[in-house]
Amino acid sequence: MKRVLAVLLVFLLTACGVRPTDGPIPAGPGPAFPDRNQAEMTLYFLFGGRIYPITRSTPGLASPESVLSALVSGPTAEEQKRGLSSEVPPGGKVGFSGQLGVVFPVPLAAVSEAAFNQLSCTTVTTGLWGALRVTGTDGSRDLVGCPAG
Repeated sequence: MKRVLAVLLVFLLTACGVRPTDGPIPAGPGPAFPDRNQAEMTLYFLFGGRIYPITRSTPGLASPESVLSALVSGPTAEEQKRGLSSEVPPGGKVGFSGQLGVVFPVPLAAVSEAAFNQLSCTTVTTGLWGALRVTGTDGSRDLVGCPAG
């Protein structure tokens, strides 16, 4: 009798309502995971004369220095084809010495407000809320916040 009950119990447990199939059931593609060796950075260029944010992918991590260096390097050829430009002077050197900074080989008097806005807003996107010192051949200026946002 115990053997009959055991067989009946096994039968009941295996007959749980799952129907057999004729093979694997397609479930679509697996989940997509972002490339862990890529980061995104937000840079502010000019579009139609106005400050405009773009997102650019970069290998590795996007540090405040690397983000600002990308801005100082200007828009890529593809970005230029899309109408983006920059007034940030070329040749700037980005560094961190107690404060994030950019040193330009030109006087600050020659740097446009649009360029300062590009630098300010891009710095804000790195998490350093305007903690940027811009130095030129005629002095320094600390930038605070983002006038566009």
